[in-house]
Amino acid sequence: MTGILNKLRETVVLRRWVDRSAVLAKGPDRGTWLNGLLTCDLLKRAPGHGSYGLIVQKNGKIVADLHLLDDGQATWLFAPVAEREAVFALLDAHLIMEDAAVELVEAELVSLHGPFAAEVANAIAGSGAVISEVEVLGRGDLLLSLPASRARELGDALGDMTTSVAGVVADDATWDTLRVDRFLPSFGIDYDQNFYPQEAALELKAVSFEKGCYLGQEVVYMLEKRGHVKRRLTRIALESGEALAPSGSAVADPKGDVVGETRSGSLSERWNRPVMFAVVKRTHLAVGTELQVRGLRAVVLGSEEEIAADG
Repeated sequence: MTGILNKLRETVVLRRWVDRSAVLAKGPDRGTWLNGLLTCDLLKRAPGHGSYGLIVQKNGKIVADLHLLDDGQATWLFAPVAEREAVFALLDAHLIMEDAAVELVEAELVSLHGPFAAEVANAIAGSGAVISEVEVLGRGDLLLSLPASRARELGDALGDMTTSVAGVVADDATWDTLRVDRFLPSFGIDYDQNFYPQEAALELKAVSFEKGCYLGQEVVYMLEKRGHVKRRLTRIALESGEALAPSGSAVADPKGDVVGETRSGSLSERWNRPVMFAVVKRTHLAVGTELQVRGLRAVVLGSEEEIAADG
C-alpha cells in the first residue's frame, strides 16, 4: 500500500494478530515466577506497560516469542498459534510452590501504532479489553487483548475508528512492509526453534542482561558476553526491481560462495526496492557488504541499531 509509512508516522495502523493465541497466568506470584522463566524483565515495567520477550530452553534455543499484557490481576501471554501448547506445557512444568496458575484461554491480540493509537483504543474503553504499551514498531504502540466473546464486535469498532482518523487496517502485505522496515522478524517465518536470541537479532528487543536467573540464561548470557554467533538474521536490499526472491534462496558472496539464505521480505517504500530478511554468516554481516541472490546484486542493510552505528 503506497504511503503506509506516512500513515504510521501521521495517523494510526491497526493489526489483528490472528496468528497469535493466549496463555493466561494468574495468582499473586505470577510476576516473579514468570520473570524466572522469560528473557525480558517483568519486574521493572511501569504500570500500564506490557512486555515483549522470549521463552527459551535450557540450551538457550528459542521456544517462542511472546507479547505480554497485564491488568493487575492476570497476565496474558500471546504466543504463535502453533507454539501455544508448547509454551503452556513448559510453563506448567515449572510450577512448583508458587501461588500461580496457567491456563489456555481464547482471546484476540490487536495492535495499534502511531500518534492516534490511544484515541482509537478509547473507542472500546470499558469493554473489558486489556490495553498495554508494548514496543512493537517503535511508533506509539499499544497492544490490546480482546475477550473472545466480543472479539469480532470490538475488532470491528477499532477498525471503524481507525478508518475515521484516516488510518489503515493492515493486511498481511501491508504489515510485511512495516515489520521489514522496522526490523520485526516473525517467528516460524524468519527464525525458529533452532535459533538463539542473538541469531534472531532479538537480544536488544527481547532480552534483559541485567535481571536475575531465568530458564536458559547461562547460555544466552555467555553467548552475549563471551562469545559470538556464527550466523545472524539481517536485512538485505536486492537490486532495483519489484520481485522478491523466494524464501530459502541462497545468498552468496561476489565469488559465488553461499553464505546464507533469504527469509521473508517486502517491496520497501523506504528504500524503493525489495528488502528481505536473510540469515547470513557472521563474516558477511557488516552494513554495506555486497552479496548476490539468484544472480542479482544485494547489499546488507542490517538492523536499525546497526545502521545507526554505521553512521
